Amino acid sequence: MKKYGSINQEAKDSRLFGPVSMDDIIGRVLYCLRTAVDHGPIQNSQFSMQKDLPVLEVELDVDEMAKNHKA
Repeated sequence: MKKYGSINQEAKDSRLFGPVSMDDIIGRVLYCLRTAVDHGPIQNSQFSMQKDLPVLEVELDVDEMAKNHKA
């Protein structure tokens, strides 16, 4: 798996350190914020999405993320 940052010049990602071993991945992406108007939950399996919903409801502050997002 390769990991890419959102700001190419500032990102420390797979372009610098190479692919990430699947054994080193300990979680999954729940939400993606591309821009202040282009964002949303990641479509994982139905089972995973049901497990993720309470986390998103409690911990996700979209307004705060959008406010602090570097476009």
